[in-house]
Amino acid sequence: MRNKIAVKLFLVNALLTTAILLIFSNTVYISVASHLDAEERRRLWALSGAVIDTYTAFNEKLTDAGQLSIAQILTSSAPDEDESVSTGEALEWFSETPKLVASTGSLKLNVPFRHDSEFQEQDDEHALVLTRAVTKKGKLCGYLRTAVSLEDDDDFKTQLLISLFFGSLSALAVSSIGIVILVRQF
Repeated sequence: MRNKIAVKLFLVNALLTTAILLIFSNTVYISVASHLDAEERRRLWALSGAVIDTYTAFNEKLTDAGQLSIAQILTSSAPDEDESVSTGEALEWFSETPKLVASTGSLKLNVPFRHDSEFQEQDDEHALVLTRAVTKKGKLCGYLRTAVSLEDDDDFKTQLLISLFFGSLSALAVSSIGIVILVRQF
């Protein structure tokens, strides 16, 4: 009789601890992953905004006849080696048509072009892509497509899952050992 009660206590404890750890791990993972995703979206929006601001500010200093295209600005920023864009980022400039005019960066984009401002995820070379219309004084100048690699984010999420898994296993083991010790005392 005593052994049956001990086994039941052990199993109930293991099941409850497992359920609690699953809920905790899921909550932590979802919270951290969604925060990371939101941060990448903010980072990409800020990157595209900085490029658009640079383009419009640069051309406001010039006369209409002497305006530079985004292609000239992008290629003149780093003629020998592309330092204007960090590793794992890409910039693409499309004309109003839209036709690809210029691109820079180490990340190769293969998602279809969409002219509306929206985020897209690229599966091959996992990346987040944002396309924004660029206007100056209400006139469409073209479209800017910016992208950042999500490979580091994916690695972080994988490590987080592994850590949560092994942390949960460790907590389950400690809890199980604790219940065995308690049951033996009675």
